[in-house]
Amino acid sequence: MVNKASFVKELGLGIIATIRSAKEGGTHISDYERERIFKAVAPYSDILDIELSSETMIEKVIKISKENNCLTLISYHDFEKTPSEEEIQKIIDKAVSKEADIVKYAFKAKTFDDVSRILCITNKNRDKKLVAIAMGELGRITRMAGFAFGSLITYTYIGVAFAPGQIEVDKLKEDMIFYGLLEEERE
Repeated sequence: MVNKASFVKELGLGIIATIRSAKEGGTHISDYERERIFKAVAPYSDILDIELSSETMIEKVIKISKENNCLTLISYHDFEKTPSEEEIQKIIDKAVSKEADIVKYAFKAKTFDDVSRILCITNKNRDKKLVAIAMGELGRITRMAGFAFGSLITYTYIGVAFAPGQIEVDKLKEDMIFYGLLEEERE
């Protein structure tokens, strides 16, 4: 793990470490084990990602983050639907109140109205550090255009996608350059 982490750092890329709970797509391991793993990976990470639903873990992960000069990203996932704008705002506000450096929310988009709602609430909260994702094929646009609405980062892949709607890294870069969201590298 350390060699891979060092390699990623040498490339100038940030490392987000998460030990996802079973409720939000991870494996069934105890909070004690999750805390132990967070402590082990924190020195090699830039950001530690903990779910808003992991109430008992949030303070522990924030402490580990601070001890290792990492940021804390508090995330929320709904793999079934996109909530109302009011519900999304409550999620953002709750994560901010927990002292998140960054708030990430990812919702299943079933309609273009879902996609629009995610981007609009992100735009309204530009004063906060947010990562907004609409999951699924309809949500692909948020992986690129989210930046224009105030989303800080996106998730991409090399080789095999981890989630529906993810865009391969070279395609994402090409599209972002085309739409003026990223400057073309000059030699």
